[in-house]
Amino acid sequence: MDRGSGTVAGFGGHPVFVRWLVPDGARGGVLVSHGYSEHSGRYEHVMEQLASVGLASMVPDHRGHGHTATVPGYIEDAELVIADLGVVHRALMQRVRGPIFGLAHSMGGLFFLRYLERYGDEFAAAVLNAPALRVPDGVPRTMHLVARAVAKVAPTLPLQPFFEPERSTSDEEVLEEVHADPLVYSGWIRAGTGVTVLKLIRQTLRDLHQIRIPLLITHGSADLRVPLTVSQEVAKRVSSTDVEVVVFDGLRHETHNDVDRQAVLERWSGWLEERL
Repeated sequence: MDRGSGTVAGFGGHPVFVRWLVPDGARGGVLVSHGYSEHSGRYEHVMEQLASVGLASMVPDHRGHGHTATVPGYIEDAELVIADLGVVHRALMQRVRGPIFGLAHSMGGLFFLRYLERYGDEFAAAVLNAPALRVPDGVPRTMHLVARAVAKVAPTLPLQPFFEPERSTSDEEVLEEVHADPLVYSGWIRAGTGVTVLKLIRQTLRDLHQIRIPLLITHGSADLRVPLTVSQEVAKRVSSTDVEVVVFDGLRHETHNDVDRQAVLERWSGWLEERL
């Protein structure tokens, strides 16, 4: 088994931190895309589960996140993150034979859906958990206008609070880990990040019909971040003929980090294994 981490040259040569886990005799690979404010280190248990069914995985820290961040929480341009996904995607294809899949959570699902709209034919299937294609209800519309104005002169200025891990999981042990994790961004949403994400949401919603690969979309029934209707809308708007929406009763936004996470992980890995 090959387990490790390091940096690759992302778009423009920017160093992007990546974790990987490649089991012996890997039968395929999974490109994993993490959510807002977190990092690849929070997916080691997901990688282990994927490895148990013969799937290799690679997880980059997105720009503004984890070890890749220069300014924590700041995403200058969504296109840079999407280009970085392409770099890691190619690195994964060089390491393993067999089909390549995707697995993405929340904001990572937004980035990955945009990537699929362009390069979906290079993936065999993908798992999406609560893809963030809607602005959180707690962000007032007036803030959208303020963010656009401020982003032009001070893009890294924090404008809107976000860090409430209790909205993502009810597991006390996970909550303690998140609060103590120095790589988790606990600051406010920066103006430039907000504008970038809003623009990407509009673009991705517009082009969802371009996605044709099989999708498993999962969502917690007690999600306090992204409404279940968002996942249902994605399922309706893509052109895929094989789309399944699974709702995990009582789980919050991070279904894979909540109290019944093993059932979630087994559902994800089992669905992917069926498509090897």
